Amino acid sequence: MGRGLIRRRRSVRGSSVDGLSVCGLSVCGQLGAALIALLAVGACSREPARQLTDLSRVSFRCFDVSRDGDRLHLLFAAGPADAPALWHATSVDDGASWSEPSSVALGDTPPHHAKPGKGPQIAAAGDRLVAIWTTKGSGFMGRGPLAAATSADGGRTWQARPCPAPLDDASGQAFVDLVTDANGRIHAVWLDKRSIADGARKALQHAWTDDGGETWSEPLTVDASTCECCWNRAAVGRDGDVLVVYRDLAPRDMAVARGGADGWRSLGRAGAFDWGTTACPHIGAGIATGDDGRVHTVVWTDKIGVRGVHYTVGDGSGAWSDPVRLGAESARHPDVAIGADGVLAAVWDEPGTGVFAARSADGGRTWSAPVAVARSAKAHHPRVVPAARSFRILWIEERPSRTVIGDASFPLNS
Repeated sequence: MGRGLIRRRRSVRGSSVDGLSVCGLSVCGQLGAALIALLAVGACSREPARQLTDLSRVSFRCFDVSRDGDRLHLLFAAGPADAPALWHATSVDDGASWSEPSSVALGDTPPHHAKPGKGPQIAAAGDRLVAIWTTKGSGFMGRGPLAAATSADGGRTWQARPCPAPLDDASGQAFVDLVTDANGRIHAVWLDKRSIADGARKALQHAWTDDGGETWSEPLTVDASTCECCWNRAAVGRDGDVLVVYRDLAPRDMAVARGGADGWRSLGRAGAFDWGTTACPHIGAGIATGDDGRVHTVVWTDKIGVRGVHYTVGDGSGAWSDPVRLGAESARHPDVAIGADGVLAAVWDEPGTGVFAARSADGGRTWSAPVAVARSAKAHHPRVVPAARSFRILWIEERPSRTVIGDASFPLNS
């Protein structure tokens, strides 16, 4: 392996950008061309930030990022649109550097529609890792059953394994999300057609594994009537319950449910906008939980008069605050994380402008002015995860010659 280093200077004041700092790590791959991991533009910190990008024929499709203890895990799809490969990389220094990517075993089930908001997901419990994705089938938009791979050595090697969703209904299992609780149990939530209510197309399902994806519980139904085309996000509450935010069917607002092995109950809507559309929005929400038991969400609606991204917080039992707008009316694709000292970070994109972030140091009561993380018309679908004394933000950025994964550090304090 060889290491390359390219440096230019970038400094940031407020939301302006006036320099550049880039580092790179070259990596060998198995896609018929070398895969290179480059450290990329970071608009919120003077430390180097990264992009994972292609060297020749490889094209990045989407990614997922999650934290387990002191490790960040990055799962990304790259390669041809009809049969992309999956790769995994790990960081033990809050994203300042990344391991060499390892190839995730796909067998004969490559991801289908590996796009931002629809892509493969990853979770970890120590050295045990689980990755799950949707394959091609006969369902809506060509979706088929879920497929899975696991690693027992921290991501160095991967094996195809059973998925949490039984294959008796392969007509579209999609929008999976994964989360790990304090006991190392990995939970999966996804949409499929089992147990749907009359008039519904999809239901939200939940299953878990206690052995790193070798076996799964029988699925439980979280909600028998949901929107069929928006991503779900899960988090673990203070008491070990799983909380999931998802788009409801009617109205098309974001709903939250709480539960686990003993069953599920609704916590109502995070933002009761009463959006009456029957369209497919293709946009989900973000969720984070604090040590005080509160549930923080960032949600998106396209209802006239309240379009955009909104923050709302729940008490964990079903009561929600009034929504607070974040960003412009065009804001969409939100995510949220809670970091050290209970500081919140929310991220979103605004079409034609770029990726933005804001922070709250008082539990969501007030928010900072938005900061431009990436000023690019083609930067979108950001994700945010907590770091030791900051946050790490990643996003997809389409460029004329390639699609990259942009990455930046966002400080706890302004």
